[in-house]
Amino acid sequence: MKVAEVSALDVVKYIMSDDSWLLIRPSGTEPKAKAYLEACSDPCPLQTSQEEWKRVRDGVDALLKR
Repeated sequence: MKVAEVSALDVVKYIMSDDSWLLIRPSGTEPKAKAYLEACSDPCPLQTSQEEWKRVRDGVDALLKR
């Protein structure tokens, strides 16, 4: 699956080509990040490339550095 869209406001949201998504945001009350995920149902092949995961990690790093 490929990352179809990335949105970054106070959150980073990755929308994948199969419409699953990952949202990461800072906690408003604690020094930590929170992650929310919605995934596709069966059958859903896990074919996320290393490059796609790097984009996710880079987005998380950018959010934490704000």
